[in-house]
Amino acid sequence: MVSPMTEHVDILPAPAPGVVCAIWREVAAGACVPSTVPASTYACLNVIARGAVRLAEDGSALPTCFLTGPFCQPIRTETVGPMRSLSLVLPAWLLPAWFGVAPPALAHGLLALPHPALDLLLAAVDERSHLAAALAALAKPASAAERRAQALADALLHAGAVAAAAHACQLSARHFERRFLAAHGLRPREWLRVRRFEQSLLQLAQSPSLAQLAAERGYADQAHMSRDFRYAAGLAPRLAKGAMLADTAGFWAFRPARLLG
Repeated sequence: MVSPMTEHVDILPAPAPGVVCAIWREVAAGACVPSTVPASTYACLNVIARGAVRLAEDGSALPTCFLTGPFCQPIRTETVGPMRSLSLVLPAWLLPAWFGVAPPALAHGLLALPHPALDLLLAAVDERSHLAAALAALAKPASAAERRAQALADALLHAGAVAAAAHACQLSARHFERRFLAAHGLRPREWLRVRRFEQSLLQLAQSPSLAQLAAERGYADQAHMSRDFRYAAGLAPRLAKGAMLADTAGFWAFRPARLLG
């Protein structure tokens, strides 16, 4: 196992309206850190100021500045230090206003961004006082369409099923599914499965009982929750909990759940 000392992670919750958190990550010179990024209903803006991060699957290097959309299964990467990066986690429905990208176009994928548009964010990797100005330049006021997107997600979470959520929104199930996919990039049932995993992850580090957590989050039983964890994170809940509590290197993408839960 890679020593926690080889990787340093800092998280700033909600640095701007609409942004879930900012994550600064640094990997020490000479260290090689394999990482797991769990499934997410969110989009993420990533800036690598120095060093390189590669996809474990094929060894291809990730761009210096890139967006990722929502995705349903874990992504594995490998980082060779020295490396410094900044990641901004944001709702997928902000992608059209901030970047002119439709959420379904980024689902399970990534988009390289030009450097000049993100100069302030590149600077914020080393000097965090630049972050506010960078976000002010990117951020746009929430539109009526974006507020409706959040309302769709709230209805689905509350109802727990597409038919009931569609009824609450006074839409047909088919119309609800089309609107939801356009706003969030994932089909409602996919999104709901990953969001339930995310909510479970938020409570995982503090929960004394996995069986109790499974019941609270609406799983049929602990085995059901374990299957969803393996699907979304590639590992069992107990291993994810241990990695979060130990600040294990390579699990930087699990840290927001621990700190924001």
